[in-house]
Amino acid sequence: MGTVLNPFFPPRSWLYVPGHREKMVVKALERGADAVIFDLEDGVPFSEKNSARDLLRSHLSKIRGASSSILIRVNHVDSGMVQEDLTIISDAVMGIVQPKPSTPQDILALSKLVGERESSLGFKKGSLNILPLIETARGVLNAYQIASASPRVSALFFGSEDFTLDMAVKRTAGGEETRVAKSLVAIAATAAGVQAVDTVYPFIEDVDGLVREASAAKEMGFWGKQLVHPRQIDPVNKVFTPSEEEVREAKRYVDAYEEALKQGLAVIALDGKMVEPPIADRARKVLAIAEAIALRAGSKAS
Repeated sequence: MGTVLNPFFPPRSWLYVPGHREKMVVKALERGADAVIFDLEDGVPFSEKNSARDLLRSHLSKIRGASSSILIRVNHVDSGMVQEDLTIISDAVMGIVQPKPSTPQDILALSKLVGERESSLGFKKGSLNILPLIETARGVLNAYQIASASPRVSALFFGSEDFTLDMAVKRTAGGEETRVAKSLVAIAATAAGVQAVDTVYPFIEDVDGLVREASAAKEMGFWGKQLVHPRQIDPVNKVFTPSEEEVREAKRYVDAYEEALKQGLAVIALDGKMVEPPIADRARKVLAIAEAIALRAGSKAS
């Protein structure tokens, strides 16, 4: 359904940067995140919205050849501010993070406005991605319909803070209160053929907790994680990067299975484990991710 955001697929770390904080905006692309989300919504006080747009409009117009995917988080479609938010879009922007969609109609409403902005800028139709941020109970229950609402949708985010507010429950470091909702969002994203991106971890000093939550999210089917601080980038990138051991094991599975196919076999035993099509396909996926990340690292270094 969706399209890859850029040739450096898959983004693992998605760093939010408040749009009105000039020093943070200027330094954002130097932090090493795979994707940077310049925020115009919750991270910016209402009194600073216009100055944030002015700052980002000026800054984004000067960016050429960024190694990170660049996105903006706009305000809610019912806020009356989205059209003004979209005026900051430049060639550098690859996608729009849409907060709190609850129905497919929210996606279609934003898609219409994005299409109009594309046309006014002379962009190719459909070139801007939409990334819905699921933050309500209704949004969770409608997650598949939201992810499938438009071909612009390329990833589905989950947001714990507003979700727990909606549910009137406490947000905890352990995250038990969001486990079911997160799983439903990951399943919906996979079913729609788009990436699932895990929630932010707000406990900035708790690196161990961050790694635990990111690792659990990876096991649920998430491809990456939203971040609120640059110090979270390296731990999250490491979690979502296949280890050398995982790559070696995946290659052994693929090689053994392909040899089995040459012998007319559909299943083979390796190290006491049956290797059949789903396991071989999973191993190929690990190798593809590792290769894409290595290519991305090479491109950034050059």
